[in-house]
Amino acid sequence: MAEINGGTLYEINQNLMANEKKLSGIDLMNRQKSLQAFFHNSLSKYFMMLCKEQSDYTLFKLNNHTTSAMKAAEEVLICMKNRGAILAIDRTKENNAFEIWIRGEDDINSCYYLFEYDEGVIEC
Repeated sequence: MAEINGGTLYEINQNLMANEKKLSGIDLMNRQKSLQAFFHNSLSKYFMMLCKEQSDYTLFKLNNHTTSAMKAAEEVLICMKNRGAILAIDRTKENNAFEIWIRGEDDINSCYYLFEYDEGVIEC
């Protein structure tokens, strides 16, 4: 029997994203509301947006969850649009982060994770 190598789960998802179209304006508005709720409901002060594949790390600091949540959600979308076409923004299965897929100018699909990062920042 021949062995079929499908690649890693990341590579499989990356290939599946090749068929996705960028999110519409209405979809982005709905995702922005979800991001805003994520920031607002969190007890964390720091959040990381990470794409290991691209070695791309962005740190967000919320000064006040009530006033900063909307701004943080807007900034996430701005950051993602600067990196390419936004294909998907979904909560992870564990519901503790967002998985954000973008298609860069090089037509490579990359996944970014947005998650709480208080334990990764040491204030002295």
